[in-house]
Amino acid sequence: QGLEVSQKHPFVGAFSGQVHLMFEKDPPDWSHPYHGLLVKRVFDIDKWSNLPHLDATMPCGAGLFVRRAAAEHYLFLHESGRRRIQLDRTGDSLLSAGDNDLAACACDVGMGVGLFHGLILDHHIPESRLQRGYLLRLTRGIYCSSVVFKALRGDFPEPYSLRRKLMDSIRLLFMGPLKRAFFREQIRGEEEGRLLVGRLSNEREGR
Repeated sequence: QGLEVSQKHPFVGAFSGQVHLMFEKDPPDWSHPYHGLLVKRVFDIDKWSNLPHLDATMPCGAGLFVRRAAAEHYLFLHESGRRRIQLDRTGDSLLSAGDNDLAACACDVGMGVGLFHGLILDHHIPESRLQRGYLLRLTRGIYCSSVVFKALRGDFPEPYSLRRKLMDSIRLLFMGPLKRAFFREQIRGEEEGRLLVGRLSNEREGR
């Protein structure tokens, strides 16, 4: 089916499809709003664009198809030293977005990215990935990675301003304990991402 999509849409250089979560055990009710962190993806129509920052058309690593030209450009970015960080998960690190960076290379070589509803992947989720502690760490890693990924592609993060801090503090006051915990990890992840972008920038400039 992936080959058929490739033949019908020669202008799309990286694509994936729907991702259905298959749980080892029934997930607890509180976890349902956070299944998107586990790459749950359900949709009805095909969609594509040539915009690497558009979440609505960005394929995910689960079930990803990539054309050779895009993959070779991704290899070039690493071999040439333009990528000084490993965004894919290694060891205990929950950094991610390496799949997004790879897919976005399709846009770099003049093609697009897309999602096709006829492609369906069953993603098996062990019980350990539904623990609150794991999902909180995953949230932090994903938001950190998102900041770094965007910066690698020219969308640099704004400083965490006093006004933003005040607004976030107010929002936290009106949240329940669980939602508050996840929002705090989002804030921490974004701050870690800004620090990481700064460090990478300094290394590139030889500071």
